[in-house]
Amino acid sequence: MIGLLREGWKSGRLSPDKTMEALEHDFGRRDGTPYSGAIFAMEPEPDGTVHADMVLTSGASAGGGLNYVQMGAAACVRLSGRPAPDPAVTVSDVTCPDGVAANNVVVVKVGKSS
Repeated sequence: MIGLLREGWKSGRLSPDKTMEALEHDFGRRDGTPYSGAIFAMEPEPDGTVHADMVLTSGASAGGGLNYVQMGAAACVRLSGRPAPDPAVTVSDVTCPDGVAANNVVVVKVGKSS
């Protein structure tokens, strides 16, 4: 996001609308499907600051043969920043939207076959 805000400052595209458009292009909007984007809310401010609420997900699996474990985690965060020569982005915790299995950490699947 810092690169996007720095580029917005250099190019002169400082408006919150242009910043939000670029964020949607890079991260996508959540639409309830399994592979939808990360952004579930955005809010502009008159000074050019944009707040983007996002679901960041990751997953891993381990094991093989008869034993396996699959895990996924979701963190819901608000990224806030505005275009500047040396922009700063703040990150804060927010409540996950409906459809995200838990608020901030969830074990998606743990299994053991015998």
